[in-house]
Amino acid sequence: MSDLDMSSQPQPSFEPAARASARAAPERRQSLVRILFIHRYLADVERCLHELKRLRYTVSSDVVLTPGQFSERMQAEVYDTVIAEYPSSNWQETQALDILRDMKKNIPLVFLVHGLKREMAAELILKGAADCIEVDSIGHLPVAVHRALEEKALRDQRDRAEKDLRRSEARYRALVGNRATEFAAAARTEDFWK
Repeated sequence: MSDLDMSSQPQPSFEPAARASARAAPERRQSLVRILFIHRYLADVERCLHELKRLRYTVSSDVVLTPGQFSERMQAEVYDTVIAEYPSSNWQETQALDILRDMKKNIPLVFLVHGLKREMAAELILKGAADCIEVDSIGHLPVAVHRALEEKALRDQRDRAEKDLRRSEARYRALVGNRATEFAAAARTEDFWK
């Protein structure tokens, strides 16, 4: 399998045939994953898609090459995760993470790294990446995607629970505050003390 340099070609869009089968089979719909790839090489993207499909993921994906394309796609579509080549000639360091933060998008980003070193992986994760996968170990990608999506679901669930708790506490304070005000008003009247 040879790498095709896509830097001078128009942005490809992958709409796998598995997407249609997801509509036909509701029981598989839960494993539909919408992925935005930031990658120059079609062969690497196809390997990623193959690994995800091999483990029964139904994948809907798009590919971008530049930060501008990335921002446009993130505004136009909803994605479950982003898989980005690192390093990439069109990007500065962790620019994709910065764009996600600026757009207030809580979407896990997994870096595909050539020549992954532990220190580099730790640095990328500290900066906000969900995971880092060595391109030569692409078989680990489905596990990384699954874990990133599960962690996001848990964070979202925690955030909803905290929001519900704050709302409940506010209602309780309002109710107790109203009762206290009623009690204080009643205590000021002479009938209350008789």
